Amino acid sequence: MLRFAVTFAALALMAAPAAAQHFGFGWLEREGTATRDGAHAPPWKRTMAKGGFFGVPANKALTGPATILPFDPALPPATVPIQKLGPYVKQECDGQMSKYRDATFPDVPGEAYLAYVQPDKLRGPAFAGRTLMVHPAQPNAKTLPKQSVSQADMPKGFPLATLEAAFDLSGSGKADVVRVDYCCNNPAFDQAQCIKAGGKDGASKCFALFQRGKAGWRRLFRDRDDAC
Repeated sequence: MLRFAVTFAALALMAAPAAAQHFGFGWLEREGTATRDGAHAPPWKRTMAKGGFFGVPANKALTGPATILPFDPALPPATVPIQKLGPYVKQECDGQMSKYRDATFPDVPGEAYLAYVQPDKLRGPAFAGRTLMVHPAQPNAKTLPKQSVSQADMPKGFPLATLEAAFDLSGSGKADVVRVDYCCNNPAFDQAQCIKAGGKDGASKCFALFQRGKAGWRRLFRDRDDAC
């Protein structure tokens, strides 16, 4: 009888639906020594995760740890608890409701983030790169080098050149979530073709997040780079 109960409980656990995943975009920012112009410079003392989740119902709270995945695979993933998830707010720039709910996290531990030299010269040195945020936390998740992804691994209609970051959430070694940056007019267009196309979306850049499941790639989110 006890063996039957244990077996039944195990089967019930296997049949239980997985917790819904929520995603967001953010960035890592470091605090160091303040300079005369107000910017911070090394040596860095702390790393802060900033950003927001999209698609989370307004009345739903996200609790527990989330995984922070830097776009740059040179940086390790981090697991930090969500301290607070803010509301959707009206944006001053266009009067529309925001698409993200800002998340508050404690400092991200780890010497790797403090020692990181980010390659984007258009950004200040305190910036430590963009991130994908995943809730609930994915202990096996990691960022993949872009060169490890082939065209066959991409969502249909998106050239490999549009790949901005690739993530393996399951630990399979394959990309099951990708971020693409592309011409809003046509994902196959390069920058010159995008400008030439003109029109409402001419030269405008969009980005999207796709997740791969049993039925193939599914788009989770899309927005324009020039949106608020």
